[in-house]
Amino acid sequence: MRHVKHQTVPHSGRATSALILILFAFTLQHAHAQNQATGQHSIEGKVIILDRGSSPVTVLLTSGDGTSHGEQTLPYDGHFLYERLAPGDYLIRIERQGQATFARPVKIPVSQRPKTVFLEFRIAGNNTTTSELVKNYGGPAATAHGEIQSQVSRPALRDFKKAAEASQKGDTAQAIRHLEKAIEKAPNFYEAHNNLGVQYQRIQNWEKAVAAYQEALARRPDSVRVLLNLAACQVELGQLDSAVNTLERAIKADPRSVAAHIALGRLLLSREQSATAEEHLETATQLNPREAKAAFLLLVDLHIKLKNREKAIFFARRFGDYFPSDPDVRRIQQHLQRTAPSDSD
Repeated sequence: MRHVKHQTVPHSGRATSALILILFAFTLQHAHAQNQATGQHSIEGKVIILDRGSSPVTVLLTSGDGTSHGEQTLPYDGHFLYERLAPGDYLIRIERQGQATFARPVKIPVSQRPKTVFLEFRIAGNNTTTSELVKNYGGPAATAHGEIQSQVSRPALRDFKKAAEASQKGDTAQAIRHLEKAIEKAPNFYEAHNNLGVQYQRIQNWEKAVAAYQEALARRPDSVRVLLNLAACQVELGQLDSAVNTLERAIKADPRSVAAHIALGRLLLSREQSATAEEHLETATQLNPREAKAAFLLLVDLHIKLKNREKAIFFARRFGDYFPSDPDVRRIQQHLQRTAPSDSD
């Protein structure tokens, strides 16, 4: 009878196996954490044309390794959005026919929470200025909203691009048809819902615009630009209480939104709520004076109406400091001279 010698694993071998299992478990856990940190971020922005050029604007985004994330021909409101991005280095390019291409590096920081890099480009000829803000989309609730946004299919993206091209040509009806097709193929396509609202707003179909914006907000509750558009439609429909609530929600989402403070200030003025309106308009002038032209003018007119000449002159001077060549500077000066108290008063 042949005896088979049973071999035992040496103690060092068992330790090595245990170490391998621990390292494997750690690797899986690390990979899971990395997976949570990737693919949930976005780059969003707006291109503002200052020279009244009519040529289309195209935005292109590439990763640091040269991977393309597509190009977007911008709709008339100038907004763009790239989603499901991983942390890392990116290059964004702005192309405009007949003008030099502008390029800017963008970095998405490593984070377990969804991040959005907001960019604003102001273009005049070959001169471009930018501003940047990195914002959390919030806690677990916002993350959940990010998770329910499904991957957008290629057919939906094709319809979305066709809608942008139709919008550039001024064919709103065709743009609406393509956006509705995109949404049918990808119901959670946030940007398609938003652009559908923009198109309906463009033709003053306020009810359908409101419905589209509400669909967009169901997928991204803190989108300030959608909230601003929704409030504008609510004002047109005479839903002023709802519009006030919507603008307050926009300010809560981004307290530094100059546009939201101006919109709320303007609406409150129309409702004879001068004190609260003044607070929001002054906040706008403090946050970014060069973006607050409307706020300065509203404040000047408010204090002229209230016969508070000293404050009217103060805001008129500040307006002149930031917008010296604006035609309204002369208009305000003439009005203040006409209403100046005479020596006999």
